Amino acid sequence: VAHYSYFLNSIAEKSLCFGPGILQEQQANAETRFMIQARNQSGENRKSGRDEFMVTVQQKVLNAEGKEVLRDVAFELNDLNDGKTEVKYMADEGELVIHVKLMDENGKPRPIRGSPFRPTLTKTARNRANEYSGPV
Repeated sequence: VAHYSYFLNSIAEKSLCFGPGILQEQQANAETRFMIQARNQSGENRKSGRDEFMVTVQQKVLNAEGKEVLRDVAFELNDLNDGKTEVKYMADEGELVIHVKLMDENGKPRPIRGSPFRPTLTKTARNRANEYSGPV
């Protein structure tokens, strides 16, 4: 007897992000992270992986003419195969813009709830600011 698991598609507007990497006053030049939680149309957390996310992490910097521009920041995307995807990055002191989009069933990128996120990084962050457990 074959057993099949069925699940509802992930919905961008129901999915969300959480964790220190999308908050204000992160420690600059230290790895920080956040989690993407995929949710279906009923608002239930997905229990399987393989959702396709488009993520951009960019930092506001001044170019040679003194104009503010966005510079790409390298990041790591890790599908935990349980409905969650972890994003890790490291950036200099300043302001960032993070876009998180979920590819829908038609292949169209749709922003998840709350995107874009605008975290800040500082050299004088509180102890453990970049950890899920938070500052002490």
